[in-house]
Amino acid sequence: MEILLITLLFILIILAFPFLFEIRAYVDILDNFGMVAFKIFGIRAYFARLKVENKAIVIRRKNNKTIKEIKLSSDNIDFVRNFFKEMLEVVAVRKICIYSRVGTGNCFSGALLGGFVGALLSNVGVALKVYRRHADIVMVNSTDFYNPKACMAVRTRFFITPIDVVVGLIKAVKKTRKERLEWKKNSGTAK
Repeated sequence: MEILLITLLFILIILAFPFLFEIRAYVDILDNFGMVAFKIFGIRAYFARLKVENKAIVIRRKNNKTIKEIKLSSDNIDFVRNFFKEMLEVVAVRKICIYSRVGTGNCFSGALLGGFVGALLSNVGVALKVYRRHADIVMVNSTDFYNPKACMAVRTRFFITPIDVVVGLIKAVKKTRKERLEWKKNSGTAK
């Protein structure tokens, strides 16, 4: 009985202990290429390359043999939006780095686009700093004056407990189902 209680206590401590996660994402819009890396305590747990094809995101793993296709439908987008909102409430963000490189191939229009993206990223940084005051936020914007470019990289480090992820997942599923049922109910009465 004592071993069972000790094991149960150990499992509860693991579920309540915050883990350090790091997510890195890179997107190049003009080349239709992206990468996502996910680390736990500095150890890479997941890496994939992304590509958009025919209203779907194609995910290729490191070995090029594992391919998944996620169709962009409203149900998937609603669930991801609800889950993201739930996670924003419980996540303890430590650092956010946003890097961007833009260019048009023309020096004048490239400078204008670079200035606009720089101002936009500055506003995003201020909004993030208001929302997460203790987070370190790094914004780097560069302009390529001679080549067309449109790429962005994001790196974020945060703490979250596994129990918060499970609770957020359950809340997101419930909220998405509720929204779907309300939509069906309202669309049925409108006819």
